[in-house]
Amino acid sequence: MKTSSIMHYWRPSNEIGEVLGFEKLEYTFNKVKLTYQIIKGGKLLDKYVCFTFNEGVLSLRFSDECHRSELNEFTFVDSLNPTSNKREELWPLYKMEKSEFLDWYLSKELGPGFGDKITDFVFVDQENVLEILSSYEPTVTIHESLNDF
Repeated sequence: MKTSSIMHYWRPSNEIGEVLGFEKLEYTFNKVKLTYQIIKGGKLLDKYVCFTFNEGVLSLRFSDECHRSELNEFTFVDSLNPTSNKREELWPLYKMEKSEFLDWYLSKELGPGFGDKITDFVFVDQENVLEILSSYEPTVTIHESLNDF
């Protein structure tokens, strides 16, 4: 297993808390919509964050968090604590550099996909790890209710 991966903290909105509660995943060819409930300061808020990949989704990998303990061994950068490269800060969103998932995808010679650069977006919730390979950034929106979508 590749352990030289680098996890970049990804902070697309100040309203996102340190933990996310998984709500919903919608998938249609090369498009993904993820919905999470925001947990901030240990409190479950009546707010939801939606990540919408309108194009460019090449592959998904969904796994139980306890089976992905190797993530904690990677180097973490862009933390609020710049003196550490360990996963000391509780945070649910990352962009992975030197990703073995991306290496696997490219080894299948499925083509580069859409656009020039493919990013491995990593979403860690209370129980799961979801990785999305995409050549486009998602649109990130905050909602007060699940009915606002």
